[in-house]
Amino acid sequence: MPSKTQAVEAQLYAELLPNIRQITLYASFPSSSSHDPIQASQAIPTTLECSFSLSSSRDSVTLSYNGQTQSLTLPARTSEASRAILASRSPTHLDPKQETELSFRLQADLAAKSFPGDNDDDTDGEIPWTAHRMGSGTKVRCRKCESIFLEARGEDVLVWKDLPSADWAEMMELWHCHKPDDHDHGHEHGEGGGEGGKGGHVHDENEVLKGYGAANRVVCEAGTVLVDVSSFIVAEEDCRGLKKDSTTTPSSPSQPKKTQQLLCTTCLTSIGEEHPPLQGFRIWKANVSVLRKGANHDNDDNDDNDDNATLDDGEWETIPLDTIVSAHLLELIERVGARRFAVHRNEDGDGEDGEDGILLWVFNPSLRYSHSHTSSSSPTPPNASTSSRRAMKVLYQPLPNVHTILNPETGTPSSASLEELCLPANLYVELLERLEEVRVKVLPGSARRFQGWEVGILDRF
Repeated sequence: MPSKTQAVEAQLYAELLPNIRQITLYASFPSSSSHDPIQASQAIPTTLECSFSLSSSRDSVTLSYNGQTQSLTLPARTSEASRAILASRSPTHLDPKQETELSFRLQADLAAKSFPGDNDDDTDGEIPWTAHRMGSGTKVRCRKCESIFLEARGEDVLVWKDLPSADWAEMMELWHCHKPDDHDHGHEHGEGGGEGGKGGHVHDENEVLKGYGAANRVVCEAGTVLVDVSSFIVAEEDCRGLKKDSTTTPSSPSQPKKTQQLLCTTCLTSIGEEHPPLQGFRIWKANVSVLRKGANHDNDDNDDNDDNATLDDGEWETIPLDTIVSAHLLELIERVGARRFAVHRNEDGDGEDGEDGILLWVFNPSLRYSHSHTSSSSPTPPNASTSSRRAMKVLYQPLPNVHTILNPETGTPSSASLEELCLPANLYVELLERLEEVRVKVLPGSARRFQGWEVGILDRF
């Protein structure tokens, strides 16, 4: 006969705090009433006993309770003194009728020269599916129905190129204007410096000679795929299986022009959008799977971070949305220095009042955590162990009208440290669902809120 207390399961969570070299360990025990009501109505023991032990290598913790054991791999090795800390709370008696949470602060191994995350660069090598990871035979397909959108045809091959930073042209212009110049050219800008001067013509000629500026903007070309942090931009003639969404086409010239959405012709899932600045189609990485063929990894700076450096033919890859969003946030942090973002869905740029969103604050851009939990939708064996994962910790709160904070009225103070992150509607909804899922299923109860903010975790690449 099964035990009447079998439903009482624990959730373990550990987080590395590298700055103070400590590991925070949580053990959460739900109440019996939160499980099967039939079992909850049966006889329940007055107490449950639990105890904690540290492995001989000091890199994992084992929880013993109710005749079961559960192990968790820690995000870093702990010191020998952690054994005494865990032993001081073992055994602990719990009331199965109440939710209980235990927490420990374990000292990380001080003998270690570095910890996971100490030397992590926030941007270098952290962008998924960059051009140098692709190859001439790479294919792109719909993540939902597996219809292929992009592949080399016949003897033609695909060339993959990374787009430069959005501020690259501006930085080069600044350098060009302030770099030391020959005296012979020092007064060209001042020739006829009054009205009708020729300075402007010199700038136009320089834009052609120096290889950047408005005269040399990047546009899509057939056979070439441009890659940025969150998307692929391709020429329309290279794509197949995509159609423009008729609902985003203005019915009359007087209506404001909307961003033309791209749908999969098979399953009608939103895949991307038209991208007029580069005269091509933008395909969001979060909506597709990729089969990398012919990729050259010889130039990888860090082979350890290269996901599946040697891929077998037929191995399709998908990147979770939170991983792509975190890479995008890190790129914005590096480029503009902001840590707070107004995140909202793409409403075709019409500036509709009342559009909701979230205010997201990147609280810790690089952390290591590990967790183990059970749920009815994804059961985990009682002795399951989850290895350390790299992520960023974010705080977020709802914005009932995102446009009031992005475009404040005249005379209303605005935050100079706030940036905008606009996502396609389907990806925005998926991001909110992911944040809530992690908050409820991964984080312990006491760590889900912080001074009026919801706490979330976005995994990193």
